Amino acid sequence: MYLRESWGKLPSLLSREGLILFSGGRATARNLVKQRLKSFNEAFDDMFKKQANWVIADKDLREKTCQAIIQTVVPVYRSYMQNYGPLVEQDQSASKYAKHTAQSLEKTFNSLFHPKPLKHGSFKVRHPSGSSTSALWISSKLRQPLSDAFVELHTDSCVYIGFLNTNRSSTSYSDE
Repeated sequence: MYLRESWGKLPSLLSREGLILFSGGRATARNLVKQRLKSFNEAFDDMFKKQANWVIADKDLREKTCQAIIQTVVPVYRSYMQNYGPLVEQDQSASKYAKHTAQSLEKTFNSLFHPKPLKHGSFKVRHPSGSSTSALWISSKLRQPLSDAFVELHTDSCVYIGFLNTNRSSTSYSDE
């Protein structure tokens, strides 16, 4: 559901409708391609801006999420640019529309969701029972012991999402 409601919307912006059986001439096709690439770029920038500070603490889940995004967006973008990129690449303002390569998109997607260095912050822990507990994060350690629970850590610039790894003698939040 996450993918469908976020990055999964991007491929539809690169519609081939009106281009495959196009009879209106190169100039009109070029304008359609520019319009669609502009829409793609705006949606990409907006989604990236929203999710750039999100963190998936579990490394395997983070990698799988990035790969799912890549598999959804990059092949469609690569194919679109191979077929229609030349129409805008000849234009003086080509970099305005062809802002990305398939490789740069992959690299950007793979940069998402990594833990960021954090000195301190506070967060609420949602327990399976539905109750929540406030806690303080300092130097990657929690100041109060908590049972295993789903965590959302909100700082001024980041949202961390994951599970606490705990045992009876100490409590820490693992980002790997």
